[in-house]
Amino acid sequence: MSRRERGDPVIELATSLRALSPRRQALVLEMWPGIEGETPDGLRFSARTKKELRRLRRTIDGEMLDWMRGFDPDEVFYDIGANVGAISLAAAALHGERIRIVAIEPSFASFESLARNFSVNDLLGLAIPLQVALLDRTGLEPMNYQGTTSAGGALHAVGQPVDHEGREFTPVAVQMVPTYTLDDLIEVLKLPAPTRVKIDIDGYEQPVLKGAVRTLEAGTVRELAVEVVDHDRAGTRLRSITGFLDRCGYDAVRTFEHAVDGYVSDHLFRRRQWASEMRVPDLVAIASAETGNARQPDALDRLPYGAAQRDARAVRKAQHATAKLEAKNASQADRIARLRTERDKLLSELAELRGSYQFSGAGKRLDLRELQGFSEIARAVMSEGRTGMNYDRLYVLWQAAQGAPPELPVVEVGAYQGGSAKFISEAFRHAGHSPRFYVCDTFVGHPRTDLAVDGEHHAMGKFGDTTVEGVAGYLGNGRNIELIVGDIVETSAKLAHEPLFGFVHIDVDVYAATHFCLSLFTPRLAPQAVIVVDDYGVVTCPGVQKAVDEFIAVSPGLRLFHLHSGQAILFRVS
Repeated sequence: MSRRERGDPVIELATSLRALSPRRQALVLEMWPGIEGETPDGLRFSARTKKELRRLRRTIDGEMLDWMRGFDPDEVFYDIGANVGAISLAAAALHGERIRIVAIEPSFASFESLARNFSVNDLLGLAIPLQVALLDRTGLEPMNYQGTTSAGGALHAVGQPVDHEGREFTPVAVQMVPTYTLDDLIEVLKLPAPTRVKIDIDGYEQPVLKGAVRTLEAGTVRELAVEVVDHDRAGTRLRSITGFLDRCGYDAVRTFEHAVDGYVSDHLFRRRQWASEMRVPDLVAIASAETGNARQPDALDRLPYGAAQRDARAVRKAQHATAKLEAKNASQADRIARLRTERDKLLSELAELRGSYQFSGAGKRLDLRELQGFSEIARAVMSEGRTGMNYDRLYVLWQAAQGAPPELPVVEVGAYQGGSAKFISEAFRHAGHSPRFYVCDTFVGHPRTDLAVDGEHHAMGKFGDTTVEGVAGYLGNGRNIELIVGDIVETSAKLAHEPLFGFVHIDVDVYAATHFCLSLFTPRLAPQAVIVVDDYGVVTCPGVQKAVDEFIAVSPGLRLFHLHSGQAILFRVS
């Protein structure tokens, strides 16, 4: 090592690193945060290359900074060609959480720097960094690195290895990158629509703008700051871009100063709908009124710019304030009108409910959900999603089970997915009884219906979304539970050996099966026992009420109670 090399700390560090194993080198580099410092805007940065450091420490043009200072709250700023993120970081320093930032950079090293510096400043929550390239087409294309792959590098080319002046070059590296049109990117990723856009992409301005036609014509983008690289130094590209944006509704309103003379320049384009003829003093007053008080000047206000720029900036801010005030007032008036309409509608509905018999005395009734013993079992069964019954109908079954003769068998016809059967079983268990329990169903839906009697709600096969295996597993195959599978008309012989039943639950929804069950079980209904018929008072099950009423009419020894829950209770009086 020469004397010069021994005095260079960078060379000494590199030499020391080479002496380590690859694993230890990786650990050292991983722990090294890079060169740390602050940007001119007061944000922290971490840089690992000379180019990266130069870009992060560079003072942004005063006019560009002044343009960004004019952003309103809730603006969405798209930084297209963000590089290491200096512009995005400056916007974040100016506005913080008041705006949202979408930073787009395809270079892997520059993007890593961008994301790292967002993280250093805790900005990842309000900024969206994207490692993609924008063009006039969506796909996957090679990115050709010119000169270097380091963070802060520029003048790379996507697609063909052709530089900003149209000359071919030999890339030092090629990376495949996803490419999007701006329109596709916003749609596919569901990004917020931009209101301000900065484009700095070294000669690719025209393809990017062509891929943003829908976004530009939608009218959300107020202004674009475009760095134009005129490769022929004759203004050809600038005229083309100006003409294209004019057709999209944008006027060229300003040229920023640029450090690179000759063929690189920054231009501001503004959507025509934001133009205003109001006098500057009036607009400034409106802007101050909208914010509640005039903003106090800070160090950024003292950056040099002319009277014309100050007036243009004041016009822009005041005009935006005017538009926001008008939109806010209109929105508030519409909202008040909607709220009044909704209030009147709710008051009318409340008056109707108070007068309806369903809610008469509702506040005085016992809350079934608080009944000890019942509520816990009912809540657990309902949560399992295997019954359509709620607290009111389950409470009827609960009372029937509590009052049933303890040792006589129980039967349910129409088990469906087993929810009500499980509740009945648990209700008897809570009472300290375990009677023989027959659970009957086809487990393939209605076996027979009559649409003329039962209505259109009960076609053949309805309630077929169940299986005997599923219900058996759900009920636990208890020793006192027996599943009887099939049409009750055909399987009733399996119950012939039982002379009496202590509780019968019929939930079959249709006329024929209901009438058959009443004929089958009523003669064998024990004293003090009841039959609960579900859906007696439900308008979508007219066949049930018809069957019960017909049966009661020819059965003088039976009494019927029609419950508000839609169920009917039948019991013997002689």
